[in-house]
Order: sequence, then C-alpha cells, then structure tokens
Amino acid sequence: MLNIFVFSGCKDQKLHLTKIEGKQITITDSLGGNSEIEAYIKPFKDRIEKDLDSVLAYSADTYTKKDGKYNTAIGNFMADAVYSESNPIFKSRTGKDIDMVLLNHGGIRSILSKGNVSKRTAFGLMPFENSIVVVALKGEQVDSIMLYLSRGKRAHPVSGIKLTLDKDSNILEAKVNGKNIEKDKTTMLQQTIIYTVEAIT
Repeated sequence: MLNIFVFSGCKDQKLHLTKIEGKQITITDSLGGNSEIEAYIKPFKDRIEKDLDSVLAYSADTYTKKDGKYNTAIGNFMADAVYSESNPIFKSRTGKDIDMVLLNHGGIRSILSKGNVSKRTAFGLMPFENSIVVVALKGEQVDSIMLYLSRGKRAHPVSGIKLTLDKDSNILEAKVNGKNIEKDKTTMLQQTIIYTVEAIT
C-alpha cells in the first residue's frame, strides 16, 4: 500500500492579471459547406425566398429618411402604417383611439427603392422585432414633445401631428388630430421601442 501526503501552505496568494491575448478567426468561403445540411434546408430556404420576393405594392420613386429636414415621405408613411395596423386592435381592447404616432428616425433601416415593393423590402425597412407601446400623456407632456421635434431638427416619423414652425424653428402652431393641445386633456401617444444600440427610444 502506497500512501502519498501532500503538504501545502495556507497563506493567501493574490493573483494579478498580467496579459490579455485575443485572436481573430475569419470566416471565409474557404470553409467548405456540408452538402447534407444544405440539401436538408433547401426546401425551407426556397419557400422563404419565394415568400420574401412576393410583391406587395409599387413605389413610384425612391424614398429615404434623409429626404427632408423635419419631415419625410417614408417616415410618415411608416407612422401611418403603424397607426392603421395597431389602432383597431387598441380600440377593440380599450374602447379608445390612438391620437398620434411618434416613431424613431433611427428605426428606418433602409431606403424604399423605386419599383416593386416586396416583403423583403418591408423587412429591410424595419428588420427587428420591435414593440409598439401606447402611453397616455397630458397636454404639457405633448407640448414637450412638440418642442423636442422643433428643436431636434430631425425627421422623426409622425402621424396625427401638425407642427408649423417659423424660419427660426419657433412653433407657430401645434395640433394633434387637427385639434389644439389642451393642458389637462389626455392624449394617447403610440411609439415604437427599437431594440438596437443605434436607435434612440
């Protein structure tokens, strides 16, 4: 029978980081594919590709989020689309209408090119699993939003908002759904929460 005894000291030893090393591994076409896996996923891929390429509409021109200083056609189109799709659901659950929509300039992730508009185009414009949030605001809070829009000089997508400015970006008129903003009236604001680092919510 063999007995081994190991003795060690109990003195605390402090460890210090002395060096960090990293190595970049590039993925290129030099890595071969797996034919069995590719054959297995091909029917699914072909079906998805066909669905994404299905035509939804036609765009008469090319539109981008940089087309205007305060306002863009593509931004307001997206805000109108979000309103038309979500307001019926919100009303069926609460009995109330959404008064205005404010989206995020950074949430428009692509241009809308002239020609056929497909499902692929739609996913290019808003590719993330965004959430729509409806909040109730008082008149003073809505005024703050109008002030932000006038001073920010950025074309955030809006729907249900009319904002008239002078040459110095001072607000001459601000309306929600064609009505003046009342201090004590509650307004239903709809916005999207964008799950990206770049976008500001």
